[in-house]
Amino acid sequence: MGAGFNVTLTGTGSLNLWTQSINAASYNGRICVWLFERHSNVFGVPVDTPAVNLNINPNQTYFVAQQNPWPPGWTELRVPLRFNLSTSLGPTSRLGLAIQVERSGTTGGGIQFMYDEPSFDSRLQVATASPIPF
Repeated sequence: MGAGFNVTLTGTGSLNLWTQSINAASYNGRICVWLFERHSNVFGVPVDTPAVNLNINPNQTYFVAQQNPWPPGWTELRVPLRFNLSTSLGPTSRLGLAIQVERSGTTGGGIQFMYDEPSFDSRLQVATASPIPF
């Protein structure tokens, strides 16, 4: 975030990922997603505060998306986010995202993601009522 700004998230958003199975194979797939705020402590060591997923009971610090079968061709997958992140993003904060592919018991070859290609607009969107620095 830019200097002089504090952004408070409303706790809603979505992650849109373009994904497909490797070699167009047909098998089940599942991913886990973590959303977190990262800042440095007084010693310069990164500290992460995880967002709590309010869509799972009991609440967890991850979000899940699964498909049966995982799409064999490029498909946009939407992961809805409803979370509690009890912090504001200040001038030294960053919003982080981590994705893990869960290993399956099948013989699938894996999952591909397209994340830095203008034709496939993978994106993380989070809502805020705060002014955004530009």
